[in-house]
Amino acid sequence: MKKSLKNRFEDLENQFDVEVPNLGHFDRFQDRLEAKRKPKINYWKPLAIAASLLLMIGFLWPYFNTSLDLKDVSPQMEETQAYFTSVIDHELKELGKLESEDTKRIISDALRQIKILDKEYKNLTTQLKESNEDKIIVYAMIDNYQKRINVLKSVINQINNLRNTKYFNNENKLI
Repeated sequence: MKKSLKNRFEDLENQFDVEVPNLGHFDRFQDRLEAKRKPKINYWKPLAIAASLLLMIGFLWPYFNTSLDLKDVSPQMEETQAYFTSVIDHELKELGKLESEDTKRIISDALRQIKILDKEYKNLTTQLKESNEDKIIVYAMIDNYQKRINVLKSVINQINNLRNTKYFNNENKLI
């Protein structure tokens, strides 16, 4: 193999590029390299600071939490809250199915009442933490859920009655 490599170099002897580059070639090349270089930014310090802040917030979060939910009182209350929230979600979906131009105003009024009851519930959660799980506040929270369900059911009944009345009136007009 040495002979073949040596023969190869002998064959290419006059074909090598041995010219000297133009004057200033190195300086132009160096300028292009420096223009393409970007300063290296060290991201570790800001990331380390952000991570440590997140850890501190994570550890201190329970001390800043100013409300106590119904599910935090007992396992039975957790089941109760799950039941009420599932019923409310179901009723909201039913209400969404009934939405039309005729019922838009009734539905928006009902949703406004639900928002008011939701604000009251949030106030009750704050009071629950302050009062060390007072039973009266727990009952008020359950009553709040029941009020929301009653509002939704009554609106659904009103819409169904409105639709039945329109259908009945249309039937009478056709005769």
